[in-house]
Amino acid sequence: MFENYRYALTAELDLTNAKTAWDSFWLSSYGNMFKWLIVMVSSTVGLGLIFAVLVDRIKHEALAKAIIFMPMAISFVGGLALSGSLCTTTVPRRYKLAY
Repeated sequence: MFENYRYALTAELDLTNAKTAWDSFWLSSYGNMFKWLIVMVSSTVGLGLIFAVLVDRIKHEALAKAIIFMPMAISFVGGLALSGSLCTTTVPRRYKLAY
């Protein structure tokens, strides 16, 4: 059951000396995680800042912002409606037990 975790945490690390440990670290799941975090966070923040500057400089800024944020608002309302229907505590009348 925990074979994937054991492999991810121990399989690729070679701790014979500092050089091989450092090289194998960047090939392991830890190194991949750190590379993913560094690349994805910096690229997401960079693209977001570039996009914000570009949208801020156009003539119809309000329309552009509405187009950008409308899908987020729609998905938020959909998630709210779904969670509201899933987390309800009332039982329909036909399922009530007689006490």
